[in-house]
Amino acid sequence: GICNDDLTDDCDSCQLSWYELWIDNFDDEINIQDNWNFEVWYPGVVNDELQAYTAHPNNAYIENGNLVIKALRENVDLNNDGTPDTQYTSSRLHTQNKRTYVYENPCGECNQGKIKVEVRAKLPKGIGTWPAIWMMPNDSDYGIWPNSGEIDIMEHVGYDSNVIHSSVHNATFSQNLAGTNQTSSASVSDVEENYHIYGLIWSDEEITTFIDEESNVVLNYPKAENAGNALWPYDKRFFIILNLAVGGTWGGVNGVDNDSFPQKMLIDYVKVSELRCEN
Repeated sequence: GICNDDLTDDCDSCQLSWYELWIDNFDDEINIQDNWNFEVWYPGVVNDELQAYTAHPNNAYIENGNLVIKALRENVDLNNDGTPDTQYTSSRLHTQNKRTYVYENPCGECNQGKIKVEVRAKLPKGIGTWPAIWMMPNDSDYGIWPNSGEIDIMEHVGYDSNVIHSSVHNATFSQNLAGTNQTSSASVSDVEENYHIYGLIWSDEEITTFIDEESNVVLNYPKAENAGNALWPYDKRFFIILNLAVGGTWGGVNGVDNDSFPQKMLIDYVKVSELRCEN
């Protein structure tokens, strides 16, 4: 609870550091489903997305130390009625009820409690692709979306190449976020050619996203004074989501380049850390 034996200490003697809670390096011998759940959806369930989400190993698999989420252009008869239900397939994975997190305070007065999420990934390249790294509440204590919140660490739309978007959603601010401090963007020259770390630091005081280094801030969303759950539903456990969508209300604004498929999102690792004091 405290960093040393002196309850009046101002914490100057306390050394805070990040402690790894969990990492998935996607080693070949690990079963994806040990840590991740697959969504299996028809196209159009959310955001008018064109793909069906499957648990098929053609759409999500481990290769060379990466989780590969592959979007394919293929006609698939999902309900076996003789008529194709989709022209695209992909995967959406999450850690609900398996790996869930919220900031806590293991260091008493020395720390307000912080969680850091880092995902090292290389993004797909192609108009119509819409990869995302994000978080949703495990139990929706404050009600259905957006009341219980959403944290978007990284979104990228293929027609707006190399622009990374971060947002938060809640009962007060949900859609149409442009121009508010609930969403922000940053340009990175090579997200489709090279790996970058897409990160989140999350505490009772603010939500911050970054690229590669904590100083490279994309979004900073401070907790307003005396904020209730309509502005700050982020005090409950959240889980991590990785997905690659095709088309949709945002990703498909400029159509889909069918000649660019298949497309891949490569995830090198997912790591979650907690700020703790060493003493």
